[in-house]
Amino acid sequence: MDRQLLERPPTHGPSLLPTGRAIGPGCGPPIRETNVRAAALADAPIIMAIEALAFVNHFDRFSGRQIRRLIANPRARVCVAINDREAILGWCVSLIRTHERCRSGRVYSVAVCPEYAGLGIGRAMLRWMVNQLELSGVARVYLEVRTDNAPAIGLYHSEGFHIVCRLPNYYGDSDGLRMRRILSD
Repeated sequence: MDRQLLERPPTHGPSLLPTGRAIGPGCGPPIRETNVRAAALADAPIIMAIEALAFVNHFDRFSGRQIRRLIANPRARVCVAINDREAILGWCVSLIRTHERCRSGRVYSVAVCPEYAGLGIGRAMLRWMVNQLELSGVARVYLEVRTDNAPAIGLYHSEGFHIVCRLPNYYGDSDGLRMRRILSD
C-alpha cells in the first residue's frame, strides 16, 4: 500500500503503516492507555492496513469498500482501539439482525496490529462491542473463529462465549468454531 494512502490529514492525528508501526508524534509502543471509540469513515484506510497485518489469507480480510459500507451501515457497530496518542491499534465490527422474537448480533472481525497483540486491546474492543449490542437490544451474540486460533478462542471463552458447533472447512483451509454468548432470554 502507498504510505500516503494510509496517512490521515494532521487534524485527525497519527496513522498506521502497513508494517504495523504507528506514525505521528510519539506513536508506537509502549502504550500507556487504550480507548475504544466508534469508527469514522476517515479510519477506513487504517483499518484496511490492520486487516492486511492481522489476516494472512486475503479471503479473510474486508476490502476498503466493505469497511466503508460497514461504517455507514446503521445495523453495524464498528469500533477502533486507540492509544493515548490517537493511533489506531485495532478494529472490531458486528452486525445486528432482527428475528421474529429477538435481535442477534454477529461479530465479524476483531483485529489487532500484531505488535500490540496480547495487551488486552482485543478484549477491550470485544467488551465495547458486546455492550453496544446489548444497548441495541441484542439477546444473543455469535461469532466464528478458526480452530487453530487458540488465543482468540481463549479470549472469547473468558468473555462468556461458548462453542455451539464445529464448522468443517469453514475457512477453506481450516475448520471453524461457531461461538455464542447469551445476553438475555
